[in-house]
Amino acid sequence: PKLTATLSLQPDSESPHNFARKSLWCPDGESILSQCENRSFQSIVYASRKQSTLPQSAPILDFAWYPGASSSTPATYCFAASVRECPVKLLDAADGLRASYSIVDHRERQVAPHSLAFSPGGDKYISSLTHAPTSNSIAIGSLTPSPWNIAIYDLDTEPVTPVLYLGLGETASAGVTQLKFNPTSPHLLYASFRRRDGVYAWDLRYLGDGPFLHYKTGNTPSMAMTSQRIYFSLDVTGRWMGIGDQDGNIHTWDLTTTSDENDSALPLLSFDAHRDSVPNVTYHPFEAKILSSSGGRHFLDSTDSESSDEEDVGVHRRRVLQPIARDVSLKIWDVSDKKLQ
Repeated sequence: PKLTATLSLQPDSESPHNFARKSLWCPDGESILSQCENRSFQSIVYASRKQSTLPQSAPILDFAWYPGASSSTPATYCFAASVRECPVKLLDAADGLRASYSIVDHRERQVAPHSLAFSPGGDKYISSLTHAPTSNSIAIGSLTPSPWNIAIYDLDTEPVTPVLYLGLGETASAGVTQLKFNPTSPHLLYASFRRRDGVYAWDLRYLGDGPFLHYKTGNTPSMAMTSQRIYFSLDVTGRWMGIGDQDGNIHTWDLTTTSDENDSALPLLSFDAHRDSVPNVTYHPFEAKILSSSGGRHFLDSTDSESSDEEDVGVHRRRVLQPIARDVSLKIWDVSDKKLQ
């Protein structure tokens, strides 16, 4: 892949090591929206490099672009956002709040969903992990490690109850961190799990005891040691999948190829992309480009000796420093030469 652009977030003097936890192309492919460590959203118009920041009052849990969002059509240029202990927000990507939707628990406290998704038509948003592209079905995953912690719901049935449960089974259970249906083959469902390498896949037409294929990065020890959420991405054709890892690499698979032995598949291509963790990669909506973001929390500490009397008795006070990030860049890669779009 050819590196075509390196982008930077707007500087923040109070959070000098701010980084993008998650970055997504706008559906029109003209701008990029990032969920940042410093409790803000930052947008970048790719052509002009114009940037804007939307600070939030608490940590951001998730966001989702309106399906038809376009910077050239202001009415559609918006996204849903979940911010801790706040109503769900509908934010204008250019200038802020348009509307809010409260979810209140039995103690009358605001509850923010951990995941958001719009229905394909954009007529409603769903606080779940993914919506099927061609039907009114959703897949919901739980961070609680249990054998069957993915549930499929059909929203056209009454009452709405799970029609199917999936998971890694009794011996390998882990918390679900992301779910996606294949955009052109909606019977294929992909999932990533906390402290598990790569991505798992199910064919909903032929279900066995577990996933039919495990897409491994080949960097299992590193992925098994992190609790950082690592987002994978599928391209619009449903053929290509990409994911980053803790060591700054990006891995891609051709989903149409046959698997290796033992129901697993190694990447078609892996390359060194950043000097820090790559928590997010995302394919351009219609061009042969990959957007990657980098950054992670690295805690350093030191032991500072206190003055005179305390030094005499060997008393030390530990000072915990702010976390740092080694690489906070966003990069855009041209993958047309290898046709890994």
